[in-house]
Amino acid sequence: MTRFLWRSLAVAAALPCVAVAQDRVSPESFLDFAVGKTLTFEVFPNGNLVGFEEYLRRDLSVWRDRSDICGYGRVTVEDNLICFLYDNDREGVPVCWATFRDNNRWFVMS
Repeated sequence: MTRFLWRSLAVAAALPCVAVAQDRVSPESFLDFAVGKTLTFEVFPNGNLVGFEEYLRRDLSVWRDRSDICGYGRVTVEDNLICFLYDNDREGVPVCWATFRDNNRWFVMS
């Protein structure tokens, strides 16, 4: 499995130099890489596990968090962000990310 580093806006604000060193990756390029794979997401910089996401198709994923709760996600691209609307999300609000790459390390920022 490929490991991705998850970074929240709060951490990104605290570490602005980290975001500058990374190259922004388009949602389409991210999906080209991710489809057919299961990716592991960890918090940056401490490495705590967030969960796993299996990309079944460009428009469908399965998210599994640390407690093994799973949900299907409808994947869309909106305003140069990759967005997920999960079937088990009671609020019905998509989660959107910007995607980045720094050499062999991938990052997402919500």
